[in-house]
Amino acid sequence: MLSLTWYRVAGAAGVLLLAGLLSAGRTAEDGKDKAATKDKEDAFTVEQIMEQAHGEGGLRTQIAKALRANKLAEAKKPAEQWVKLAAELTKNPSPRGAADSWKKLTAGYEKQVQGIAQAVKEEKSADVRERLRAIAGTCNGCHSVHKKH
Repeated sequence: MLSLTWYRVAGAAGVLLLAGLLSAGRTAEDGKDKAATKDKEDAFTVEQIMEQAHGEGGLRTQIAKALRANKLAEAKKPAEQWVKLAAELTKNPSPRGAADSWKKLTAGYEKQVQGIAQAVKEEKSADVRERLRAIAGTCNGCHSVHKKH
C-alpha cells in the first residue's frame, strides 16, 4: 500500500514538474514576443517624430529660440535629441510613396539635422541659422511625396 501511494505522489509531482517546465518554456517564448512588441512600442512613429521635432514648442523651435537669445549652449540638448529622432525616422517605413525615395529623403534629413547639431555644438550662430533655414526649405519635398493625407 505504501508503494502504491508513493507512486501516485511521485507521479503527480512529475506531472506538475513537467507542466511547470512546459509553462516556463512558453513563458520564455511569450517573453520574446513581449520584448519584440516593447521594441515596437518604444519606436517613434513618423507623426510623433515630426511633432517632437517641428511641432509647436518642438526641438527646432527650441534651437531657434536659443539662437535668437544668443544662448546656443541651451540648444545643445534639444539638438542631440533631434539627432536621435532623425535617426529613428530613417527606421520607419514610408507612410506613402516609394521606399527608395523615403530612404534617400530621410537619410538627407538625418544629415541636415546632424549638421545643425554640429553647428550648435561648435556654437556657430551663423551656421545654425543657415542650416535651420535650409531644413525648413526641404519639408515640402518630402511631404509632397510621403506625407499621409
